[in-house]
Amino acid sequence: MGKIVVEYLPDKIKVEEDENLSILQISLKNQIPHTHVCFGEAQCSTCRVEILEGIENVSPRNSLEIALAKKKGWDERIRLACQTILLGNVKLRRLVLDEYDAQIAQEEFSEYLQGVYNEVVVLFLDIQNFTKFVEEELPYDVFFYLNRYFNLIGDLVLINGGLIDKFIGDSLMAIFGIDNRKPTLEFCLDGVYSGIKMLEITKKFNEYLKANLNREFSVRIGIAYGKAILGMLGHRKKNQYTGIGNVVNLANRLESANKKTNTNILISDSLYNILKNKLIVGKKFLLKLKGFKEVQTSYELIDVIDEEKEKREKRYNEFYTKTPHSSTRTGEIIPPEKNLEFSIPEDLTLLEIDKMHSQITFKIKHLGVDILGYVKDFDAEIYLDVKNFLNSKVKLVIPIKQITTFSDARDKHLFSPDFFDIEKYPSIIFVSTEISSKDKNEWILYGNLFMRGKTKAISINLIQTSESLDPFNLLKLCFTGTTILNREDFDITYNVRLQNNEFLLGKEVQIFFSFECIKKL
Repeated sequence: MGKIVVEYLPDKIKVEEDENLSILQISLKNQIPHTHVCFGEAQCSTCRVEILEGIENVSPRNSLEIALAKKKGWDERIRLACQTILLGNVKLRRLVLDEYDAQIAQEEFSEYLQGVYNEVVVLFLDIQNFTKFVEEELPYDVFFYLNRYFNLIGDLVLINGGLIDKFIGDSLMAIFGIDNRKPTLEFCLDGVYSGIKMLEITKKFNEYLKANLNREFSVRIGIAYGKAILGMLGHRKKNQYTGIGNVVNLANRLESANKKTNTNILISDSLYNILKNKLIVGKKFLLKLKGFKEVQTSYELIDVIDEEKEKREKRYNEFYTKTPHSSTRTGEIIPPEKNLEFSIPEDLTLLEIDKMHSQITFKIKHLGVDILGYVKDFDAEIYLDVKNFLNSKVKLVIPIKQITTFSDARDKHLFSPDFFDIEKYPSIIFVSTEISSKDKNEWILYGNLFMRGKTKAISINLIQTSESLDPFNLLKLCFTGTTILNREDFDITYNVRLQNNEFLLGKEVQIFFSFECIKKL
């Protein structure tokens, strides 16, 4: 076995070591303080490095590193030290330098790419004269009615594939196009349709508001298209996915400019040029906006053409007839004897799960910090109806002993009667009951979840990410899914009250899964 030289920055240290070892192994052998929170399981990204020289001397990414790099949006020079084998001399930089960095790095987890520069549509909405509403109404009423309104327009954003970036007092910021799964034309149309629909929702909401408080909301909206830097931003215990850049500032300024132009919605020239054959617009304006040296061209948005509007109206109406908040398909308690019912029609096709490229992960708050967990092994049965996907069936069994949070002591407590009570309830079982369509390649998967002696109806957001032949000529169907559970619904109530009247552990558990399924040809 040959020797190689590894130069570390910012440590300014060179070490000579055997080849064919991982970067993390070399670091630890040479007492370099290389952070690795998940102990080399490719789950936390805290051991990541930047390869400055010698990129040709590192091993290709394996499946675990590919999955994490895709989530984080890394380029080829950012590598996981725990997974990267060195075949020759390299110069690298450690990126997570201490425990404080490690906490921040773990909080960067998001289903979207981190630190990327993408084309998006940004929408700003602001309620006019809201200060007077706050001053004249009871504090409880201010929050009650504002929350009701924001839930209505927030649903609209989510239905159309947007991200609710933030609420700032009486304002909303939303971003469309961040997941890169839709063509530019489509997410631009989603953004402008949402703006038009917000005016309609506001008008209907005003009937309710006038009947209760004898008041009405009037809103201004600005929508712009352009490039933004996207990623997780904020304090490590309270951060969020957001966008930064001129397009954000432009949308915000256009929203404010409605007051001067006596309009409800202004869109940027860049957005108009993409959609001009799909829109109905009013006046054209040349505006001098704060923060912009050049005069900005904008257009009054009146409507979207019927064809595009009808498509999105159908999606919006389906959401309100099929989603959990208007249905009893989630949240209801199912009798225990029902939890294993699983009948399979003969004409369904059983898919094989490629476990090497599939995973189930979860996270829960501990003192405001996300603790990550991983399911090492599971049994899944996925039966596909090739003629009608909505008739497909899913059953998932997770042995509790296969769950880890990368700490033996913590896992031991997790298995105890305080939490899962593994002696009485050794498995978690999910059985699907129904699938409803949400959008192209997006569905809501309903089913019964049995855990710790309780069975409850839940829903899972399901997305098909690809369908293609792999290098071995196997047809792969790839799915991702997310859901949020309240652990107390399953009698997992252990907690510790802190001095500030808060609690050690969060109630909500976020669950993420990605499955590569093999369909035999």
